[in-house]
Amino acid sequence: MREKVRAFMEQYHMVTAGERVLLGLSGGADSVCLFHLLRELQEPLGFSLLAVHVNHNLRGAEAGRDAAFAENLCREYDVPFYLYSCPVEKIAKEKHLSTEEAGRAARQEVFAACAKEQRAVKIALAHHQDDVAETMLHHLARGTSLAGLASLRPVRGNVIRPLLCVGRKEIRQELESRKCSWCEDSTNAEDAYTRNGIRHHVLPYLTEEVNPRAAAHMAQTSLDLLETEEYLEQQTDQLMERYASAEKNAVVLRDAVSSEAPLLQRYVIRRVLEQLAGKRKDLTREHLESVRELFEKQVGKSVCLPYGITAVRGYETLRLEKQGVHLKEERKRKSGEEVPIPVPAGWEEEKSLAFAENPVTIVKKTSIFPERIEEKKYTKCFDCDKIKDGLVLRTRRSGDYLRVTAKGGKKKLKDYMIDAKIPKEERDSILLLADGPEIWWVVGYRRGESGRVGEDTKAVLQIQIGVGKEENRLKRCMFADFTFKIPFEERIRLIKENGFDGVMLGFSDGLKYTQYDIVRNFGLEIENVHSQFDRMNALWTICPESEYILQRTLECVRVCGENGIKTMICHPTDGLVPPEVSRFGIENFAKIIQCGEENGVDIAFENIQLPQFLDVLFDRFGNHDNVKFCYDTGHENCFSKNTDCLTKFGSKLACLHIHDNDGNTDGHMIPFDGNLNFENFLRKLKNLDHQPPLSLELYMSKSTMYRNAAPDSFVRRAAEAAKQLEKLYNSI
Repeated sequence: MREKVRAFMEQYHMVTAGERVLLGLSGGADSVCLFHLLRELQEPLGFSLLAVHVNHNLRGAEAGRDAAFAENLCREYDVPFYLYSCPVEKIAKEKHLSTEEAGRAARQEVFAACAKEQRAVKIALAHHQDDVAETMLHHLARGTSLAGLASLRPVRGNVIRPLLCVGRKEIRQELESRKCSWCEDSTNAEDAYTRNGIRHHVLPYLTEEVNPRAAAHMAQTSLDLLETEEYLEQQTDQLMERYASAEKNAVVLRDAVSSEAPLLQRYVIRRVLEQLAGKRKDLTREHLESVRELFEKQVGKSVCLPYGITAVRGYETLRLEKQGVHLKEERKRKSGEEVPIPVPAGWEEEKSLAFAENPVTIVKKTSIFPERIEEKKYTKCFDCDKIKDGLVLRTRRSGDYLRVTAKGGKKKLKDYMIDAKIPKEERDSILLLADGPEIWWVVGYRRGESGRVGEDTKAVLQIQIGVGKEENRLKRCMFADFTFKIPFEERIRLIKENGFDGVMLGFSDGLKYTQYDIVRNFGLEIENVHSQFDRMNALWTICPESEYILQRTLECVRVCGENGIKTMICHPTDGLVPPEVSRFGIENFAKIIQCGEENGVDIAFENIQLPQFLDVLFDRFGNHDNVKFCYDTGHENCFSKNTDCLTKFGSKLACLHIHDNDGNTDGHMIPFDGNLNFENFLRKLKNLDHQPPLSLELYMSKSTMYRNAAPDSFVRRAAEAAKQLEKLYNSI
């Protein structure tokens, strides 16, 4: 075996004369075998050998035994030895990793640090052909790229793997022939880890029933794929030079790249995403395909991707941009935070609590047949008698799992979240119903088999999260463009954190195609979109800008339809000087309304400086089902105090713009900061057949009152005003 390994090392130029090689020595059979081979190859290949052992502090006395064995082995053969201790369990908990992942990360850090400290040029690891086969099967089953199938490479940077030319059986035979001892890791015999299951069941079947050299063949295929991957990466380099242009936080691809083979398109797109994200992890084939498909879609179409990246279809281009840093830490729940779920003593007794601003309603019911249980996305039923340690609401922890089959089959929570394509940045904030480490319900996603109601169930626990009595209250929304001093994503975060249910959006040039997914990723509803409102008089009077103003309005309608937005708000005019009512204008607004009908979008005309134009439009188009009314409280208080548009057009009311002012200046102030009579407004609203959400259209910049206000305090005050409005409404 020694000569076989030597030839393999020379083939891949693993070491050169004079280099220091640091071996990761666990004490197991593989690393012990590599230890002896490298020790004997030092002189012929001209390198010197060092060894490092990492104690993970996971297996008690067994871990200490392994460390002592490795140290004694090195002492026996006069090989420099370095011992490190890492609290892997603590690291896993702090970083929300599995112990396996935390251990791997700890080893990598230790190896790198030790190599640097000891001036070692290479780090030698003891992976072999069976490891390659297990990794290939694992990655293939989970979904991977060519690079993933060739992830265990003979040489990667300063890491070398001299045993990739031999299998596990050969290694054991070599050690036995040398009469060398080694340590056995007892956890390797367990099937708790997916890779162990492949090692114990899948690979032996392939070796015994299909081909004795199955692992060797897969290892050779991995090397072939490595060569293929290297060639494709070279091609990608050339295509990036030809088709890609880098900007700040963005890369623009020219349409011409779509003429290349689909495989090469995906490689180019992946390269761009890696550059923007700074990593490859969590970038799946589905992500690559969703971007590639944009080449066939119309201008303005977009997709949201991991790491805050958005791809937008432009004119003969595809723009991929990182929208900003995700506020991951700020969106995480506090570690260890949990709320116990009480089981009511009496039947039909209701208990209420809250967790992370989510109202929770708990009801204990008598036994009912499973087929009669009505479960919804945020309402689930469970068997009370199956509770073991006590149910709690919390966020994820290391060791969490779901029972995914009726017979008790388990799946790690992390694996479920990966398979469910839950974005990595959202996983720490998802609510879980848990009984110890056993997850009964991933709220908003999947319930496990644990606690499922059956025919023998005697008591049912119904849990409703985030809705319940809140369902009947008036929704509260806020205009997203309350200030332009902070990034869009930060504005949405503030609106969400202050308890609003949704937002109103503007159709601005910068975000008109991308903002919808950003909002929805925060779990907010999009109440409506406001079309651009400057120069609207050009729709009534023929001028050089008329066609442009019409087309931008039609574009807003179409984008609303494409993104499932029910209502677009439209100003009939612009400014205080009325344009002439003309056939030209009527025809233009007819086109806008027709476009709305074709795209499933309601057109809500707003009362502004010249409310008489509402009469013109509703007289002409009021019979159209998609022609609606947007009532603006501040505009009426400032421009048309005696008009009472709300009563006049209330039957067509689709949305509200609520703000305050002093009666003279359109200040878009927080309600109750001006002189508007909100009680009178809410009384009229309550008399209508339909009450849309209480939507605040506020601007920090339009009133000197908020000159020194911080965005977070401004939104907080707005939220308080919205609650006060609702309280006043309910009191009428």
